[in-house]
Amino acid sequence: MKNRVRQVFVEPPPPKLVAIPLNLRATYFDQFYSQFSELVPSTYRLDESIFGSGIRSDIGLGLSTAERELGRARQYVGYFQVSYGLLMVIIALSVLGIVLLSVIEGYHSLPGSPIAGLRGRLVRRYLDSKVF
Repeated sequence: MKNRVRQVFVEPPPPKLVAIPLNLRATYFDQFYSQFSELVPSTYRLDESIFGSGIRSDIGLGLSTAERELGRARQYVGYFQVSYGLLMVIIALSVLGIVLLSVIEGYHSLPGSPIAGLRGRLVRRYLDSKVF
Protein backbone atom coordinates (compact mmCIF):
# COMPACT_ATOMS: atom_id res chain seq x y z
CA MET A 1 0.00 0.00 0.00
CA LYS A 2 2.85 2.33 0.81
CA ASN A 3 4.33 2.04 -2.68
CA ARG A 4 1.00 2.80 -4.37
CA VAL A 5 0.33 5.83 -2.16
CA ARG A 6 3.88 7.05 -2.77
CA GLN A 7 3.39 6.74 -6.52
CA VAL A 8 0.20 8.81 -6.39
CA PHE A 9 1.75 11.33 -4.02
CA VAL A 10 5.10 11.78 -5.75
CA GLU A 11 4.56 11.12 -9.44
CA PRO A 12 2.78 13.38 -11.86
CA PRO A 13 1.93 16.29 -9.60
CA PRO A 14 -0.73 18.88 -10.36
CA PRO A 15 0.52 21.79 -12.51
CA LYS A 16 0.89 24.08 -9.47
CA LEU A 17 3.30 21.63 -7.79
CA VAL A 18 5.57 20.89 -10.74
CA ALA A 19 8.14 23.41 -9.43
CA ILE A 20 8.65 21.39 -6.22
CA PRO A 21 11.64 19.04 -6.65
CA LEU A 22 11.06 15.29 -6.53
CA ASN A 23 13.26 14.73 -3.44
CA LEU A 24 11.31 17.41 -1.53
CA ARG A 25 8.02 15.76 -2.51
CA ALA A 26 9.41 12.43 -1.31
CA THR A 27 10.34 14.01 2.04
CA TYR A 28 6.83 15.44 2.40
CA PHE A 29 5.40 12.02 1.58
CA ASP A 30 7.50 10.28 4.22
CA GLN A 31 6.31 12.78 6.85
CA PHE A 32 2.70 12.40 5.74
CA TYR A 33 2.78 8.62 5.54
CA SER A 34 4.33 8.16 8.97
CA GLN A 35 1.48 10.17 10.54
CA PHE A 36 -1.10 8.41 8.37
CA SER A 37 0.15 4.90 9.10
CA GLU A 38 -0.12 5.52 12.85
CA LEU A 39 -3.83 6.32 12.49
CA VAL A 40 -4.69 3.29 10.37
CA PRO A 41 -4.76 -0.06 12.23
CA SER A 42 -2.79 -2.87 10.66
CA THR A 43 -5.75 -5.29 10.80
CA TYR A 44 -9.51 -4.97 10.96
CA ARG A 45 -11.67 -7.45 12.78
CA LEU A 46 -15.21 -7.82 11.51
CA ASP A 47 -17.57 -9.73 13.73
CA GLU A 48 -21.06 -9.50 15.17
CA SER A 49 -20.04 -7.01 17.82
CA ILE A 50 -19.40 -4.34 15.16
CA PHE A 51 -22.84 -4.67 13.59
CA GLY A 52 -24.91 -5.51 16.66
CA SER A 53 -26.51 -8.68 17.92
CA GLY A 54 -29.74 -8.44 15.91
CA ILE A 55 -28.12 -8.24 12.49
CA ARG A 56 -28.97 -11.83 11.55
CA SER A 57 -32.65 -11.39 12.31
CA ASP A 58 -32.66 -8.04 10.47
CA ILE A 59 -31.10 -9.63 7.40
CA GLY A 60 -33.62 -12.48 7.52
CA LEU A 61 -36.50 -10.04 7.85
CA GLY A 62 -35.16 -7.96 4.98
CA LEU A 63 -34.80 -11.01 2.74
CA SER A 64 -38.32 -12.26 3.49
CA THR A 65 -39.75 -8.80 2.75
CA ALA A 66 -37.77 -8.66 -0.49
CA GLU A 67 -39.07 -12.10 -1.54
CA ARG A 68 -42.66 -11.07 -0.84
CA GLU A 69 -42.31 -7.83 -2.81
CA LEU A 70 -40.57 -9.67 -5.65
CA GLY A 71 -43.59 -11.99 -5.85
CA ARG A 72 -45.88 -8.98 -6.12
CA ALA A 73 -43.67 -7.49 -8.82
CA ARG A 74 -43.81 -10.75 -10.78
CA GLN A 75 -47.61 -10.67 -10.52
CA TYR A 76 -47.72 -7.13 -11.91
CA VAL A 77 -45.35 -8.08 -14.73
CA GLY A 78 -47.73 -10.93 -15.57
CA TYR A 79 -50.65 -8.49 -15.67
CA PHE A 80 -48.67 -6.24 -17.97
CA GLN A 81 -47.80 -9.10 -20.32
CA VAL A 82 -51.44 -10.21 -20.58
CA SER A 83 -52.58 -6.62 -21.12
CA TYR A 84 -49.94 -6.10 -23.79
CA GLY A 85 -51.09 -9.24 -25.63
CA LEU A 86 -54.72 -8.13 -25.47
CA LEU A 87 -53.76 -4.70 -26.74
CA MET A 88 -51.97 -6.26 -29.72
CA VAL A 89 -55.07 -8.33 -30.51
CA ILE A 90 -57.30 -5.23 -30.29
CA ILE A 91 -54.95 -3.30 -32.58
CA ALA A 92 -54.87 -6.17 -35.09
CA LEU A 93 -58.68 -6.43 -35.06
CA SER A 94 -58.99 -2.66 -35.50
CA VAL A 95 -56.66 -2.70 -38.50
CA LEU A 96 -58.55 -5.65 -39.95
CA GLY A 97 -61.84 -3.81 -39.41
CA ILE A 98 -60.53 -0.67 -41.11
CA VAL A 99 -59.31 -2.71 -44.07
CA LEU A 100 -62.63 -4.54 -44.34
CA LEU A 101 -64.58 -1.29 -44.10
CA SER A 102 -62.47 0.29 -46.81
CA VAL A 103 -63.04 -2.74 -49.05
CA ILE A 104 -66.79 -2.71 -48.36
CA GLU A 105 -66.93 1.06 -48.79
CA GLY A 106 -65.07 0.74 -52.08
CA TYR A 107 -67.61 -1.85 -53.23
CA HIS A 108 -70.62 0.19 -52.16
CA SER A 109 -69.37 3.39 -53.67
CA LEU A 110 -69.41 1.84 -57.12
CA PRO A 111 -72.17 3.28 -59.31
CA GLY A 112 -75.32 1.20 -59.25
CA SER A 113 -74.73 -0.42 -55.87
CA PRO A 114 -77.76 -0.38 -53.57
CA ILE A 115 -75.91 1.29 -50.70
CA ALA A 116 -74.50 4.04 -52.92
CA GLY A 117 -78.00 4.85 -54.17
CA LEU A 118 -79.41 4.87 -50.63
CA ARG A 119 -76.59 7.05 -49.42
CA GLY A 120 -77.14 9.45 -52.27
CA ARG A 121 -80.85 9.70 -51.49
CA LEU A 122 -80.16 10.29 -47.77
CA VAL A 123 -77.65 13.04 -48.51
CA ARG A 124 -79.99 14.68 -51.01
CA ARG A 125 -82.89 14.57 -48.52
CA TYR A 126 -80.67 16.08 -45.79
CA LEU A 127 -79.47 18.87 -48.07
CA ASP A 128 -82.99 19.59 -49.29
CA SER A 129 -84.21 20.04 -45.72
CA LYS A 130 -81.56 22.67 -45.04
CA VAL A 131 -82.31 26.26 -45.95
CA PHE A 132 -79.32 28.21 -47.13
